[in-house]
Amino acid sequence: MIHASIVKATIQVRGAREGGLQNVDLNIPLNAISCFGGPSGGGHRALMERVLYAESCSQYMRSLSVNRREEVVGAKRVDVDSITGLPPVVNYLDDGIQPSVQLAEFLGIESRLASWISRYGTWHCPMCEGICAAYRPEEVEHALFSTIGTKRVLLLAPIAEELIDGKEAIWEQLRSVGFVRVRIGGKVFRIEDGVGEWRGKSAEVVVDRLEPCKEGSRRFLEGVRSARAISGGQTHFVDEKDEVWRLNRDLTCIKCGFIVGNQGSEDLLADEVAAKYLRCGDITWSSLKSATIGEGLSAIKRAVDKQEEWMDVLELLKRLGLESLSINQPVDTLSRSEWLRLRLASRIDSNMSGIVYLLGGMVSSVEGRFKDSIVDGIKTLIKQGNTVLTSDRAVEVQREAQLNCTFIRGHVSEEVSSQDEEEIDLPFFSGETVPWEITGDGFWGSIDAKIPRGAIVRLVGKPGSGKTRLLNEVIKPLLLGKGKPYKIRWIQGKPRVHTIDRTRKEGLLLDLIGVSGLLAKVYASTPAGRDKGFPADFYRLDKVGGRCPSCAGKGKVGISMVFVEDIESECPACSGERFRSEVLGVTHRGKTIAQVLAMSVDSAYAFLMREKRISDRLKWLLDRDFGHLKLGSQLADLEWPEAVRLQWVIGLKGRPTERDFILADSFTDSLHSTDVKAFLGEFKRVVKAGGTVIVADNHPNIRSVSSIVMEILYSEGERRLKFR
Repeated sequence: MIHASIVKATIQVRGAREGGLQNVDLNIPLNAISCFGGPSGGGHRALMERVLYAESCSQYMRSLSVNRREEVVGAKRVDVDSITGLPPVVNYLDDGIQPSVQLAEFLGIESRLASWISRYGTWHCPMCEGICAAYRPEEVEHALFSTIGTKRVLLLAPIAEELIDGKEAIWEQLRSVGFVRVRIGGKVFRIEDGVGEWRGKSAEVVVDRLEPCKEGSRRFLEGVRSARAISGGQTHFVDEKDEVWRLNRDLTCIKCGFIVGNQGSEDLLADEVAAKYLRCGDITWSSLKSATIGEGLSAIKRAVDKQEEWMDVLELLKRLGLESLSINQPVDTLSRSEWLRLRLASRIDSNMSGIVYLLGGMVSSVEGRFKDSIVDGIKTLIKQGNTVLTSDRAVEVQREAQLNCTFIRGHVSEEVSSQDEEEIDLPFFSGETVPWEITGDGFWGSIDAKIPRGAIVRLVGKPGSGKTRLLNEVIKPLLLGKGKPYKIRWIQGKPRVHTIDRTRKEGLLLDLIGVSGLLAKVYASTPAGRDKGFPADFYRLDKVGGRCPSCAGKGKVGISMVFVEDIESECPACSGERFRSEVLGVTHRGKTIAQVLAMSVDSAYAFLMREKRISDRLKWLLDRDFGHLKLGSQLADLEWPEAVRLQWVIGLKGRPTERDFILADSFTDSLHSTDVKAFLGEFKRVVKAGGTVIVADNHPNIRSVSSIVMEILYSEGERRLKFR
């Protein structure tokens, strides 16, 4: 059993067996950083996701009411003896889905920015650039007193011309409710004496004659409310010299009287035209929303010499190297590294405590001083009362960890992970080839580039320069026959594109490599198989017929529990072998189909050597170090590095050509050196065959084997490519 550093509070795991773990016991310190690593399939991700995160989900389910539990699907009991001291777990090991919202909305800062500029900013008239203002009834007397003191004024309520009909009945209506005077064209009339010719002139009801006072008065407030009830929100004041003051409910120009709008401030901020006229210093609301994080922060500091608490999130984004992002930039256009840092910032800003965060490769996703900034951000989570478990090859975060563990083949040791062990290779290049070209001018910028084939091309550039967008929104679509407005000049044949995206597939390993049907035919053609007369599909788990009907070929059955999480146990009908007993009576060289599916690829290759078509495909896996996988492995259980490389193996069909392209963006962040070397092996196979690898990653091994560097030069909003 492994003991953590001397800390009182720990998460105590006993007998963990999920995902190939071999009865692992572990004490994980709370309110601290722990680093887990090791080759893919070794067990560190299984402990983090399939033990800790899964147990957290089960605990949450047990806290629900019986009715709510019925809505939870797929919660299963974790294969572990016990877990104690586990807080709620948030899983950020994988990238997750980047939402189609703007950065400001994702962080919740748009409302803060709007509140700030509404409080400190000033609306300007679109007609004359005068200052606009709006007043609540309670604010009117104080505002007027501040302007004119105790000078006596008439309180007027403007009347819309369309309210005065041809018979002039409105004058009698006003008189009947107690109003005595009206002001027509700047002249006051008693209603009972007649108002004269009113057409084409301004008409206003004289609500009262008042003297504003500093303390405020009930009579003044009631007069303002009465005036607004008549006029629909307008409140005018005029003195003996006919000087007018307009203190309306809605934004009104103090200079010319133009009413900007009768909407609330939030509605006006949403109006792109109106928002241009809200200013704080040299900032408008429109320019603030379209500014970068750095520009917005600087402008706010210039405009108001006051640091507000909510501005801390902008300072945090700047420290994390995200100052070049636009405040209104869509989150789904961010690079992987930017997305990881943005999620970290959002967690820090939430100021939650008592959470266990699972992080993957966040520190390794950046370079230089930003590594220390991200480590500081993770330490802030700890100070807030949280716990961080990370799979990251960066020594900067490993130094801060109270617990460092390496997982190999389901076992764990409290030793510093070998994730940073590197064997530097020479640049790898297959030789001179005819390049392919990309040209055009569009959303990414102007491109006129000849890219060599048969090479590992490393894509570099400053943070925010557009590496991810170039790979995923320009190059990838072009190779797939899309990509306007850019154009590609290709030699011949249809390119095959391989990325680091993991395609979530259900089924078994032998289904993916196309062996399932071939193996079924082997068993159907055996003497026992011919005697029983079963069709070949009876020897496949993806077909109905020969598989166990009780468990549908899964080998396990689930028991739905009302008060606790579901339990899976060995199927009693097939004893976990997944086939009907009649099918298991058929053997090939003394082995049943169930026994072959339980073999590793290594063992299955030796056993099926005589079956040429099957052994050739198994050889693909052996050549790529997949010999440890079980032939009947569930694809969904494979870890990300294994799943991605397996997709490449199947896509290449064991024979890469010059038509193959691998596009990889920042993928080594949490990988062990063993996995990095395995990926480099795939790169070299493709390049040796004349294919092309374009990779945006700064791992030392990637740098050493790259024979071409494609650099993005970015300044003042313009990009261009340079090769060296």
